[in-house]
Amino acid sequence: MKRVSVIACLVGCLFVAAQVLNAAESKDEGIKIGDYRLLPYADLMSIYDSNVETQPSNEKDDVSFRLKIGAGFKNTSEKVKLDADLWGLSEKYLDLKDEDHDDFGESINLEWPEMGRFSFGVNESYEDIQSLDYAVGSIQARKLMRLGTHAGSKITEKMNADLSYSFSDTDYESPRQFDWNEHIVSLVGLHDMTDKTAGKVKIGANFQSSDANVKDGTCVSALFGVKSRQTEKLTGEAGIGVMNLSGEDEATRLAFDAGADWKATEKVNVFMNARNGFEPSVLDENNYNLTTRATLGAKWAFVESFSLMGSGAYARNDYLNDVVVSGESMTKQDDTLTGTVRLTYNAPSKYLKIYLEGKYEDKNSTLDSNDYDQTQVTIGALCSY
Repeated sequence: MKRVSVIACLVGCLFVAAQVLNAAESKDEGIKIGDYRLLPYADLMSIYDSNVETQPSNEKDDVSFRLKIGAGFKNTSEKVKLDADLWGLSEKYLDLKDEDHDDFGESINLEWPEMGRFSFGVNESYEDIQSLDYAVGSIQARKLMRLGTHAGSKITEKMNADLSYSFSDTDYESPRQFDWNEHIVSLVGLHDMTDKTAGKVKIGANFQSSDANVKDGTCVSALFGVKSRQTEKLTGEAGIGVMNLSGEDEATRLAFDAGADWKATEKVNVFMNARNGFEPSVLDENNYNLTTRATLGAKWAFVESFSLMGSGAYARNDYLNDVVVSGESMTKQDDTLTGTVRLTYNAPSKYLKIYLEGKYEDKNSTLDSNDYDQTQVTIGALCSY
């Protein structure tokens, strides 16, 4: 009864906020500061979770309140594009107080899109978060740092090349998880075949270091495919090839990487992505994880102020070596399916979005202790200026 009353109170507050913000006059996005715009926002939500700790049995359900406050920062120059974000998040539970947490993060993306025949960009992000980690299969506190840069060149009228480098580091709070980092270097070549399609070749090398492994790992890959030239209705690319892992483990697997955004009709957008790769296991010594991630979804703006989004996601962790459980050697493989439906109301003032989201997740593992299913229902309001 207590939870029902709390949710009813939140719904009432969101309704009042909608009426106040709807009465405001519409203005340009953000606060103009010279050639820049400051875009503050606040996202308040209440979440019912049927299995907060993602346990296979004896699930604990609860209601939490989550508040995320942040500010974006953008410029309006055509020569240099800046996109930055700084945010903080606090989540508090009604009963499971040990699950309360505070997160924060920031990101910066800087682009020089046109420098004659060249383009250049740098990006950086940092997150100190507590959330579901697919590699572990449970809620984990961790720090994530990413750095990257890329340079593109128009070699001929029909040929383009892009060289990129990125570094990522994952630092877990729990001593039961192994920290790891990765350097990635890749070269992508594109050759126009038609007015709307280009052939694509991608050569990459990943250099991975983990506290779980004695030797560092190196994954070399080569993918061949196509990339659509940007049109009003379709953007996307797909590649397939082979990748080879050497170091602590030796393995060769099929590699793929694809993504697309399709404007099917004036009101319907379809999106998809799928990729795989090798990662060091963060739970087991001297082991590697072949990861597969795929998402398919659509967004439907069925009336002027309302939109409906539905998506399905699949995640697989397939470990190269057996693990020992209670003295027995066992194959370790996890498959997770997630379905999400989200209804959003866009207020006429442009300052407010109210949303209702339902999510169901089901994880099946060769290790019974890793199984779980979870249902979450979220109601929230995003206020942005």
